[in-house]
Amino acid sequence: MSDLKNYVLVGRPNVGKSSLFNFIIKKHEAFVRDEDGTTKDWRSKKVGNFVFWDTPGVFKIESLPPVKIDRVFLVLENNILNYDKKLYLELKKKYDVCVIINKIDLGHDQSQDYNFFKDCVEISLKNRIGLEKLKYYIFANDFIENTQEKYAKKIWAIMGKPNVGKSSITNILAKKDLHKVEDFEGTTKEFLPVELDDEIVLDTPGQRNRALFPKYSNVFGVVFVIDLKAQRQDLKMIGLIYDRRKPVIVVINKTDLAKGNEIKDIEERISRFWDVPIMSISCAKNMNVVKIHDMIRQQEESYYKRIKTSELNDWLRKEIMLVEPKLKFMTQIEVGPPKFFLDYRLSEDKERMLRRRLAKKFGFTGIPILFQYKRIEE
Repeated sequence: MSDLKNYVLVGRPNVGKSSLFNFIIKKHEAFVRDEDGTTKDWRSKKVGNFVFWDTPGVFKIESLPPVKIDRVFLVLENNILNYDKKLYLELKKKYDVCVIINKIDLGHDQSQDYNFFKDCVEISLKNRIGLEKLKYYIFANDFIENTQEKYAKKIWAIMGKPNVGKSSITNILAKKDLHKVEDFEGTTKEFLPVELDDEIVLDTPGQRNRALFPKYSNVFGVVFVIDLKAQRQDLKMIGLIYDRRKPVIVVINKTDLAKGNEIKDIEERISRFWDVPIMSISCAKNMNVVKIHDMIRQQEESYYKRIKTSELNDWLRKEIMLVEPKLKFMTQIEVGPPKFFLDYRLSEDKERMLRRRLAKKFGFTGIPILFQYKRIEE
């Protein structure tokens, strides 16, 4: 038993300690009610190499279980009091303390208070927000959000119909003539990966009918290449890529041959349906091609971007509530891709409106944006 670590859940009454205890042990052993003082004494359960302790509402450190405590999880709700801060500082003098902020769906914007705590994770047990992150937070030594995935080399597929310049783009980005380029269709017969400094680009065969992702199931994003003869099928393929929740960049090649408003007309046709970054290039003139790499890096940063809850709700009150006054609170609950919790379910049209305005305001253009709604009580 000496190798077992004791993890203790503490906090004010009715902040969700017993619900959290039940979630960790995957059983309903702790009695849960919406009133103070439901838990009257200590309750413990072994999970792997850990023993988790549920406690009554703690007002004195002396009331903690009489065991060697390896870590304290201070459970708060999204209505942080001065008492919570005092308890945190008192516990820190003696224990390794991690903070879990429950009930973030209550709608109280206290994101500034979160900065008081050195290490915290935001969840809602009721609406099942942030629970995968919570498991990692509890069972890992240090909590680093999406670290390995975030800093691994990403695979970007260069896609589009035949003969639009995919291989030429790959060669210019790689600064080598790696792939054969001809003025006829079908030169590229297979998926050809090329490693750059920070990414891997994947030259692909021309595709006419559907956006087929290669055997590489871990494709991170897509550079979708079109030319001045962009057709309806190109728009459908952009939609298919976007629906697969992949970051996407649209590149218009051969713009050195454009006449009049050709480029503007294509950009407007795309923007009518999809919020994606659009670049104009010419492989023949080597114009703006290297900027694709800059855009790739920008999209990767946006994919993992986190917006402060206070900033989101200031914007919500000033702009979105004029269109949908019933939506009163939102918070970002995940990155990679960005996911937002909303306290009111929007219609499909208003959800599309919110997604577009979020992308424009906070730099998520071309990034899939996900929503999760507050559960409706039955």
